Amino acid sequence: MRKLTAIAIAAASFLAAVPANSADYRKVDFDTVAISGPIEFGDETKFRTAVSEVKRTQLTDAGVILLVDTPGGSVYAARQIAAGILSARIKGIPTTVVVRAGSVCASSCVVMFAAATTRIVEVGGTKDGKRIPSGALYVHTLAIDGNETEATMAASVELARVMKEVGTPDPVLAKLLLTGSRAGKRLDARDLKSWDNTVLVPFHGSELR
Repeated sequence: MRKLTAIAIAAASFLAAVPANSADYRKVDFDTVAISGPIEFGDETKFRTAVSEVKRTQLTDAGVILLVDTPGGSVYAARQIAAGILSARIKGIPTTVVVRAGSVCASSCVVMFAAATTRIVEVGGTKDGKRIPSGALYVHTLAIDGNETEATMAASVELARVMKEVGTPDPVLAKLLLTGSRAGKRLDARDLKSWDNTVLVPFHGSELR
């Protein structure tokens, strides 16, 4: 696991080069794809295109590394991406999702996080005299145009069921189902530590290699 963590965090250094304000799925190293910006309907195609460029013959035990920094968005697209991650796992290709310090994985992004073989969250630290917050994950119920209905609540329960099937712990699912869509509940260290194959790693700043 120590080797896996070192590999994934080293690859996370590429995240700083990814624009933060637009949806972007970009291969940034032979085994790494950076995802930033809102998840939009149709992004599952962008994801497949970016991952298809990964050189699978050169993968390490970390497998395909996904660096995420997104407020979420389309649940459909996120579920399609998660399905792709699970399909790769069945074929023997692991996926490591990294939420680096200063980055966010919120809402539908957590669905992708849940599907990963290994999950890494970097705690905060100080860089150039500035405090960098820990990587943050937020969950909440589903909504349509900001409105919650019986249909969206039923969809939230179904989403929680799917996430349960891939090993998401009950405390995380409880926060998802009990938090309104206009709020968003941050997962704390206890939540993350209760999640199998999830690692919290120290802050490395720019000196990741």
